[in-house]
Amino acid sequence: MTSYRLYAQGQLIIDLQEGRDRTLILVSGLARVYRISTQGKELTLAKFVTGDILGLAPNDPILQPSNLLEAIADGTGICRVPREHFQQIIISDPEIASYCFCQLSERLGKAYDLIEEVVFMDVCTRLARTLSRLAKANEQRLVTATHQELAGMIGTSQEEVTRKLRHLRELGLINYQPHHRGIVVPNPDRLLSELNDLT
Repeated sequence: MTSYRLYAQGQLIIDLQEGRDRTLILVSGLARVYRISTQGKELTLAKFVTGDILGLAPNDPILQPSNLLEAIADGTGICRVPREHFQQIIISDPEIASYCFCQLSERLGKAYDLIEEVVFMDVCTRLARTLSRLAKANEQRLVTATHQELAGMIGTSQEEVTRKLRHLRELGLINYQPHHRGIVVPNPDRLLSELNDLT
């Protein structure tokens, strides 16, 4: 049976005990899939926006039991559709099938990027790339992610992110006020190029 539910920011959409036999459609808001290591570190594996679809196949790695799905904005709406029903929709509508294929391809590309960053890049480089990417998506070049959220995105601790942000601020590459949310990246390309020169 198809169902719909709204979630508040920080509320779990799927926990470790819930069944994974449905396709999830993000109708509104934002969500993230993350994993917690045995040491308690969080790693954000992917972020999702309105229109994204999760659980397209029974073995969709995004919905494997070790992952958690959390709303990261108030008013995040999730429609749960029995997977067999959604697969029939895909079979009957080539446009929806193409849309799903594009989503999977994009997700795979982002997964490759994440693997490359975690394996080959140090924390400061991963942080700079993440800040640059997030700043470019905002006209004011403002990154609203918290230190904890940034740590989850790059696979490190909040304390390490705070140290690296302080260093980048001392270099004049970013601006922020301690204990105030929001990091300004005046020139995202300069942030990356100067960091490359330093490393």
